[in-house]
Amino acid sequence: MSPEEFRRHGHAVVDWIADYHSRIESFPVLSRVRPGEIRSKLPPNPPEQGEAFDQILGDMERVILPGITHWQSPNFYAYFPRMPPGRPFFGDLLSSGLGVQGMLWSTSPRAPNLKRTCSIAGPHAGPAGKISLHEQRRRRVIQDTASSASLCALLPRANVQPNSPATAKAAMDASLPIARRKLTPPSKRG
Repeated sequence: MSPEEFRRHGHAVVDWIADYHSRIESFPVLSRVRPGEIRSKLPPNPPEQGEAFDQILGDMERVILPGITHWQSPNFYAYFPRMPPGRPFFGDLLSSGLGVQGMLWSTSPRAPNLKRTCSIAGPHAGPAGKISLHEQRRRRVIQDTASSASLCALLPRANVQPNSPATAKAAMDASLPIARRKLTPPSKRG
């Protein structure tokens, strides 16, 4: 792909994404397709030659959109906060364009430095810009996946003493369904 083709297709993708976000509320949040329905819309074998870019964007409309959960919909109140189109998207686009592998300092020195700077400076970016030192330290960790974030959220529960009255009260007060189920005697579970 020449730089000019890349530029032309890049503009088309950004336009498509902007259009998608302008009408995202019109889609059902959860996919309503049945098992096998998406596969039936695809050819049985991969194409021998690459398809025209317009055809790929057409497939996004015809095949992909009906089969996804629209995580960015303002009607979806689930696991993660909604990322509005704009600056976060452009950050992802720039990062993808550079192909940065930021796992370690040796793979890309700027990435971990930038991550650390943002995680320290982030709390000061709020309206008041004044957050306690404890709060700053609590906010410094950026998890890379939902799995690692879930693990970190559950790790503090590993040292819980199930038979301790203080632990039982804390678990109930915190409304943790996992801890509540674990601490509630089987005879009293609903």
